[in-house]
Amino acid sequence: MKMLRVYKSLIRLVLLMATVSFQNMAFGKNVDLSPNKDYATAVKQAELASQKGDYSKTIDLLWKHIDSLDRKALILLALAHEKRNEANNMMKVATVLVSKNSKDHEAHYLLGSAYLLNKKSTEALEALKTSLEINPKYQPAYEKLAQMYEQKQNSYELRILYQDMIDKIGKMPQFLNKLCEINTIRDYQEDQALFYCKQAIAKDPKTAENRVYLGIIQKNSGNEEEAKKTLRLAADSYSKSEFAQYTYSNLMDDQKNYIEAAKYYQKCTEADRSSARCWVGYARMTFEIHKYEPALEAFKKACSLDRKNAVAFRKASNALKNMKDSEWVKQYEAASESCSGY
Repeated sequence: MKMLRVYKSLIRLVLLMATVSFQNMAFGKNVDLSPNKDYATAVKQAELASQKGDYSKTIDLLWKHIDSLDRKALILLALAHEKRNEANNMMKVATVLVSKNSKDHEAHYLLGSAYLLNKKSTEALEALKTSLEINPKYQPAYEKLAQMYEQKQNSYELRILYQDMIDKIGKMPQFLNKLCEINTIRDYQEDQALFYCKQAIAKDPKTAENRVYLGIIQKNSGNEEEAKKTLRLAADSYSKSEFAQYTYSNLMDDQKNYIEAAKYYQKCTEADRSSARCWVGYARMTFEIHKYEPALEAFKKACSLDRKNAVAFRKASNALKNMKDSEWVKQYEAASESCSGY
């Protein structure tokens, strides 16, 4: 009987030891997992910090776990460095991404962005083109290349780039709008401008610039009556567009239709109160139709916005002298001299 109890005691002891051993193993596993939990928490905190614009915190959190970062976290780190204009550190992270997968189009894009941030245009161009070779539909790489061509004022490459974007991504309104602009005011490609501006108007009728560019092309091609209709429609349809108001006013100005030009230059000043060219246009046109008081006030406003308008102001003042209009000449002389800084 005693032996039986001893055996039972031994069995319980073994079971207890096994339980303790199992608990210790489980505890050991929990201890081993804690770094992973710390990593997951750090990444989550880094994501939240990035969303709040605290890129310094994002960077600090992620660099502490640099050996464990996955692709998503590495991209987050690279972008945080970009936001802080830290080109060299961004390049380090982007290089790690490329080394992990040479076919990762986003990694090459980030590397190109880092080179661009570091003012290494040749390397940036190569990396961005590699990104597009891997993924010809990756829009951010196109946009970064467009940024480079804009800075270099390379309208030829810019035009080809946006044509590629249409071919590879589709006829997006912003691509058509840009091609309408480039072909109208940069490359002066009449047929291409007409083609893309008409498509842009159909795809994006709310953008005033497309219709204005169409009118400019019509004017440049010698079709002034058609241009007049197009630009008048643009001015009437987009009352808040300074560009639309100014372009039509300027056409009327060129045609010496002073009353119509004055009317739309005034609308132009209402569309943008800080537009010096609208104010000086309104001043000149009202002066031409002998409305000297509003013209004087408009000249003063134009001059306060841009001192270069002193030339037009002095010209009006001299015209009054020649007309011997003593009522206004002193006021214009004093104001125009003040504008000139004499």
